[in-house]
Amino acid sequence: MRMLAAIACLFGGALHAQQPSAKLDSSIMRIGEQVHLLLAVDLESKSTPVAIGWPLVGERLHPKVEVLHLGDLDSTYTEHEGGQHLRLSRSLTITAFDTGYFAIAPFVFTVNGKTEETAALLLEVRGVPHDLEVSMHDLKPLHTLPFSLSFLVREYGPWALGGLVLMGLLLLLVKRLRTKGPATAPQPASEPEEPLHVRVLRDLRAVQQERIWQQGQHKAHHSRVADLLRGYIEARYGIRAMERTTDELMSALRLSAMDQPDRTSLENMLRLADLVKFAKAEPGAVENEQLVASAIQFVERTSASFHPQHHAR
Repeated sequence: MRMLAAIACLFGGALHAQQPSAKLDSSIMRIGEQVHLLLAVDLESKSTPVAIGWPLVGERLHPKVEVLHLGDLDSTYTEHEGGQHLRLSRSLTITAFDTGYFAIAPFVFTVNGKTEETAALLLEVRGVPHDLEVSMHDLKPLHTLPFSLSFLVREYGPWALGGLVLMGLLLLLVKRLRTKGPATAPQPASEPEEPLHVRVLRDLRAVQQERIWQQGQHKAHHSRVADLLRGYIEARYGIRAMERTTDELMSALRLSAMDQPDRTSLENMLRLADLVKFAKAEPGAVENEQLVASAIQFVERTSASFHPQHHAR
């Protein structure tokens, strides 16, 4: 299983990561059914912060085991005697269409630069048993129905009548258009639409001026910047971005015209926003200001190479 770009989980509070885990909700399934695999890392209060790199999951965990869905990063807080613990987790939905025993290789995490592996998993896929007491029957021969005029009228009469009515309406419309008087004077042309990057930059600068993070609204601040960037990506590159996770969006952008440095910059901004929204991290003033400044620079760079006549479909 490949280990590519990792998610850096840096939290305002000091946390310590326990051994990452991978667990199937059922190790036995019938062919074609679905089971869930949960990847999780438990964090507890310690004296040093922690950076966690998650494995990048492909389309298959095994040549015979397919990944149908990769869930978003989720966080759950629990109270323990030693303090508040945090669990970060992602759920995978998997299936298989062959019977047998399939070994799922360990998932590789990085915790503060150190490689940590989960235990290997074994999935048993069973076939559907055949009921031997049910006797088999041959297919019945084709039966040709006799010609019936009443059947044709009953089945196709409404369609034929509707077609005649529609044709009559079209002829009436053509006749009225021919007898209509001279066309009215053309309406003045509307004002040209404001360029995309101008609108997005104006909205980003408004977020920069409002500084709602100073009132403790870190999540709202990062959500607004992330939504503006995702909306800009959809309009600029024609790639669906609002409903996708960050992993799905970055995978789709590999085939776009965006340069690698710009993809890296966009990914860093969206990852930070995800941590604030889902892991409840509280970034400092420098990180909040830098997020908007980086977003403005990103839009200015990518808009310089945008040609609407080439982008339109």
